[in-house]
Amino acid sequence: MVFERTTNCMNIARDPLASHSSDARVDSCSVARPRVVGTPHFDPRCAIPAQEDCDSTSSGHVMRAADGHSLRLVAFGVTVEVRVSHQDLVQDVCNCLPPGWQSAPHLPAGLEVAIVRDGLPGTIARTEVFVDSERVLETQSWSEALHCLESHIQLHVAEMTREWVFVHAGVVGWRGQAILLPGRSFAGKSSLVAALLKAGAEYLSDEYAVCDSNGLVYPYARRLSLRQDDGAKLRRPRPEDFGSRTSAGPLPIGLVAMTKYVAGARWRPTHAPRGWAALALLDNMVPIRRQPGRCLHVAHLILAGAPCLRGKRGEAEDAARALLAAVPVHAAQRRPASAGMLVPKRPVSD
Repeated sequence: MVFERTTNCMNIARDPLASHSSDARVDSCSVARPRVVGTPHFDPRCAIPAQEDCDSTSSGHVMRAADGHSLRLVAFGVTVEVRVSHQDLVQDVCNCLPPGWQSAPHLPAGLEVAIVRDGLPGTIARTEVFVDSERVLETQSWSEALHCLESHIQLHVAEMTREWVFVHAGVVGWRGQAILLPGRSFAGKSSLVAALLKAGAEYLSDEYAVCDSNGLVYPYARRLSLRQDDGAKLRRPRPEDFGSRTSAGPLPIGLVAMTKYVAGARWRPTHAPRGWAALALLDNMVPIRRQPGRCLHVAHLILAGAPCLRGKRGEAEDAARALLAAVPVHAAQRRPASAGMLVPKRPVSD
């Protein structure tokens, strides 16, 4: 992809890694106009890159540049270039990339991001994050900078992929079916996913449900993102930390649960009307504005075979047990014969 950018604010035309100064300011008024170029098909079931795979000295994925280190990658058919100011920061940055990313040095990048730090992790130093040469964050927190970088990359991939529909949702696997938990940030998705993993479910994602054109859901197995009690700091555990594992997928969706944490509430769900459930599901589909037809098709497939529950919940552990018990036994029989295909079929007319 190639981006043309127009803006009503100051445009930072300089290279963020060449020399950075404090006169740059955050630009929140810019509008990106993407032009999409073809990229290879991508299998989201690829394993999460191990830490040693991210070592620029051994893998060859990261190229040495005069002003830093550069990595051009493809994930879910979308290309991104990531630039890092110091080699010692590369491994932390690689751990924030989309699951299953692959090196793609010869493909044109649709998004360019950079992270620039005055010192190394573990020291108090200024860190800046740039998106298409525009500074979006300045902080002294290395974890905050990594979280910002990860958020911009994964949202771009979710919006621009052509082969998949990304849904803001937590997802777990249970007895051959998936439980879909749509919701935006601060809805309590990650804590509920963690409770489900403790109760025996398998992990697919705590942020995005990746659906193909058959309505099957694939893992987006990044590390979980759990907020501490103060709401500021994040823990990034793996599913193994809860005695679980990552599901191989893909899975048919057996249950959709629209829920939000409310202190002191009890989980007493009701069955959501089909129309309400469709609107709520579409509202959480990332590419709804760019690909409304594909999103409608996938939403129809999901709700045609899975009941939708809605309600407020209190403690995640209580809701988790009830959700596992609510998954219909017959849902596992709805897996289509094409489920094992690497490349999903295009939507067909109803």
